[in-house]
Amino acid sequence: MSDMTVTDLFCSAGGSSTGVVNAGATVRMALNHWKLVIETNNMNHPDTDHDCTDIQACDPRRYPRTTILIASPECVNE
Repeated sequence: MSDMTVTDLFCSAGGSSTGVVNAGATVRMALNHWKLVIETNNMNHPDTDHDCTDIQACDPRRYPRTTILIASPECVNE
């Protein structure tokens, strides 16, 4: 297991997660508000924990600590 652990916000289908995995990190948590996206990400990254939630309304203390946070632009207000 890598010393670099990642939380991926607005994870989409998992492109950013794939990039950090290819760089040697372990994605521990992926979050997004859209159920279909979480299902797709789970297929692409089955060893990652996933949560389908409104990131603005959730309590970050309920998730595991990681060393890296990646947060892609959200797609709702583009």
